[in-house]
Order: sequence, then C-alpha cells, then structure tokens
Amino acid sequence: MGYLMRFFHCSGGSIGALLMLHRIDTPNPNGIWYNQHLKMSPSELEKMVMYARKHDCTFISLDELSESISKKKNVRRCIVVTLDDGYRDNYINGAPLFRKLNVPYTIYVCTKMVKGGMLYWWEILEKLVLEQDKIVLADGRSFNCSTKEEKEQAFLDIREVILKLPQSSLLEGLKTLFKNYDINYGYGNDELGLTWEQIRELSKEPLCTIGNHTYSHSAFTGLTDEEIKKDINYAASEMKNNVGIDMHHFAFPFGEATAVSKHDVELVKHLGFKTSATTNDGLICYGTNLLELPRLFVTEKNWKNVIDRVIKNC
Repeated sequence: MGYLMRFFHCSGGSIGALLMLHRIDTPNPNGIWYNQHLKMSPSELEKMVMYARKHDCTFISLDELSESISKKKNVRRCIVVTLDDGYRDNYINGAPLFRKLNVPYTIYVCTKMVKGGMLYWWEILEKLVLEQDKIVLADGRSFNCSTKEEKEQAFLDIREVILKLPQSSLLEGLKTLFKNYDINYGYGNDELGLTWEQIRELSKEPLCTIGNHTYSHSAFTGLTDEEIKKDINYAASEMKNNVGIDMHHFAFPFGEATAVSKHDVELVKHLGFKTSATTNDGLICYGTNLLELPRLFVTEKNWKNVIDRVIKNC
C-alpha cells in the first residue's frame, strides 16, 4: 500500500537485510507513483539479484536468517526477499523468476485477497484521482488534481484521511467519504490476489515461504487488541483449512510509525510467530529482535542504492 519508513539502528555489526517488495510487475508510468512504486518489473528484479551476487551477497530464507541471528552464525551480506499482501503477479511473474535465479522468498499473504473480498481502496483511490481534476469529500474538503504533481499529493493526503477511518467499518466510511462519486468498491477482486490453488502450488516450492499478513489488512490503529488477534488468527485458520500449512512468520499490514506501536509488537509476540516484520528502515544485526525485523523498501528506482547500502555496511 506504499509505506512511510521509520529508521531502525543496529546494535553491533550488520549482517544483512530484509528486502520489502509487493508486486512483480511493470510499473505504469502514467499512474500514481505512490501506488506504482509497489511494482518491480521482472527484468529489474533480475538485475538486482545479479548485481547483489556480483558483490558477494547471499540470498537466504527467513528461517535461515532466524537461525543465523539466534545462533550468532558468522555470516555477512545476507539478503532475505519478502513480498507483502499476496498479489497474483507473485505467482505469475515472481515464482518462475525466483526458481530460475534460485532465490528463496517469503510471501506474506493477506487471506481476504485470496477469497476475493478485499477492499482495494488504494487502487480505487488511484483510479479516482487519475480520473478527476478535483475531488470533494463529503465533509467539504477538496483536493485539486488537475496536474500530475497535484494528483500525487492528493493521493497522499486522501490516503491519510482513509487510514484514520474506523477499520471495522471501512467500506461504509469510504462510501460516505466519496458519496459524490460513482465507485466500484469491488474493483480488483477478480484479478489482483493469489488463488488458493496458486498458494497450494507455491507452498510446495522449496524456495517459497508463506507468511501471515492478517486476514483483512486493516491498520492496527483502528482496531482493538481482540480484533487484531481475531484477524490474525482467522488468517491462520483460513490458510490451514485451504492449504494445510501453518504460518510461522508475520508481517504487519501497515508498518509506519502511525500504524504500529510497541504495544502491537508485544501483542503479536504472544501469538507464537518465529519472526515478525515491520517497515522500520534498517539493516539486520545479531542483536535484532526477531519479532521486530526492519526492512529495506525496494523499488524500480532505488534498488541499486539499497544493495549498495548492504554491500557497504555488511
């Protein structure tokens, strides 16, 4: 959904990084960058892997990283590839490429996407912003979006409004917010998410790890503790019932400072996950808390800088 990063500082020497990706697809140059930067084309991803390996980086799984930290193994320049949400292009474009390159990867699946009941509000918002020259919300707040720059800013500003809506009644909140517009709130459900059959195939891939990304992808700021636990546990039961696997790794649905607190981290800690990943920006070191893993957000435009950071500091 796009992320604003907090910074995580290593205590001790850095040994590597978790890379955070979302979609393996070619970005649309005419779209809203804050959405399109979630896409990384297969060709750029391959370039990134080859560049990293040329500079002695090693791609490992989350389980291998967990063991390296726990046992303080002598490792360096380790990279873990993670993909958030569970987009179908991870299966169509990503899996064949990771297989070709022999790169382990983790997909944190939001199971509501799999069931076809996801509210892709970030996609809906992008579509609305691109179609309109001005957006007027139900409360009278207006956002100019006649130029590309204005559209980018309007997207960010309205996104902040949406994140503050009650997550348990988000659809109703959006319908009220955008009552001036005719919107298809089911947009994307037929094509964007993984299917259960695809996940079953991926779960049998030695390189692939399936992780928990909640059921509804709701921001924790709009939920009670019981609602958060129920959402995470429901995702786990859905995966167990449909695929037959347990998920030992977790990623917060939104990881910026306004969306995840220390309290949330403690809450997830008691659910029994081996690791949990945030969007805090930082490298991995031996002192890193496995239940508060930082990640480096990778895009088409910044991947070389990200890999260079690993090379320089690990």
